[in-house]
Amino acid sequence: MASDAAKLAEAAVVRMCHDLAGPASALVNGADLLQAEGGGGFAAEALGLLRASARALAARLELFRAVFGAPTAHAVKSAAAARAVAAAYFAQLGDRARVFTLAAFPEEEADPETLRRALLLALIGADALPFGGEVAVTAEAGGLRLRAAGRRAGFSAAAEAGLAAAETADPRAAAAALLAARAAAAGCAARPWQEADVCGLDILPGGVGKL
Repeated sequence: MASDAAKLAEAAVVRMCHDLAGPASALVNGADLLQAEGGGGFAAEALGLLRASARALAARLELFRAVFGAPTAHAVKSAAAARAVAAAYFAQLGDRARVFTLAAFPEEEADPETLRRALLLALIGADALPFGGEVAVTAEAGGLRLRAAGRRAGFSAAAEAGLAAAETADPRAAAAALLAARAAAAGCAARPWQEADVCGLDILPGGVGKL
């Protein structure tokens, strides 16, 4: 039987493949259109599709590498770098626009593992806004706070289960479960909360009641 860690890794890979499938298909379709058309205005439109899809692929890969990859590989080491990675990901989410902010982190250099958890929070926050909205990740009281505000904001049942158990076989909960596991390894707890069209998640050091 596979270990819990292996199951989590598998769920993360499935999550990545699922999110990358759309832009990859668009790249293929755009290439087919260019080949069939051979030039002209329609070809230019197809080229624009290819470029947008390529940017989406690059943005998703960069974020997924930062949050799902090995902690020592391609680590993000500054708030500016984390902000750029998250902003590029948010920019390609399309019609359900999300606005992202990262606050109260040292601008020059910060703990890579803390920034990794912050980027996981950003990914979870984006998923919690089905109709778009604002995602903010802030360093507070020795911990981290995610605040996602927008119409019908809320964590899925799968994500809540991943946060509670720090394990999952559900690809939709991979980011939440990985965050809970990495928070526990750092002596912290992941505590979700909900207020009308605002949901949030606090990553708290042991013994801290709330942010």
